[in-house]
Amino acid sequence: FLGRGQPIKESDNAILERWTRQLLNNPRPEVVNTFIDEYLEKKLTEELYYKIVGEMLDSRQNHVIVYGLLCLAATPSERSFTYLVSFQQENSRTQWINGEVDRHLESYTQRYRVGLLNDIMRKSTNTDSIVKATKLLISSAQINLARQGRQTAQQLPDQNLAYTQNFNNSLKILALLGNQGDSQVQDAAHSAYDALSKILKT
Repeated sequence: FLGRGQPIKESDNAILERWTRQLLNNPRPEVVNTFIDEYLEKKLTEELYYKIVGEMLDSRQNHVIVYGLLCLAATPSERSFTYLVSFQQENSRTQWINGEVDRHLESYTQRYRVGLLNDIMRKSTNTDSIVKATKLLISSAQINLARQGRQTAQQLPDQNLAYTQNFNNSLKILALLGNQGDSQVQDAAHSAYDALSKILKT
């Protein structure tokens, strides 16, 4: 009869139930890794992935929350960044969990993520995310461009020129943000623009 031999596609509700059962009770590292892999392999939709991660972050169990934060860290994007920032703003957790949030946000200072920070500043509609991105951008520039507080971007090795260009793009985005949006975004953009200009020596 119709459909004989064809695999039955698991419904979104069944997928949601299966993963919440495995991840909200007593999740194991290998299960969390499989969950992340299935999302990266597009076996899970973005909506389902973040719905499940959101439920993990709402858990009363600290280890479940930490695994939820790990899921966000393993899938860097504007949406993951906003989840991390929102969690940081809205929750008062243990020092351990707060440290995990800070560590995952600090990972956005890695120089190959400057382009992602630019995208967040340009596209995000979340004020807290934009402000946080401007701060991490300056930290990134200080780490990756400034050398011993004296060396300028122009003195860096040739392999860093691409990253310097990303920071030059950041200046353009910050200039636009400084003339639009709410006052909090404007203030953050002006401050970041001045700081980044000094580092780049433009």
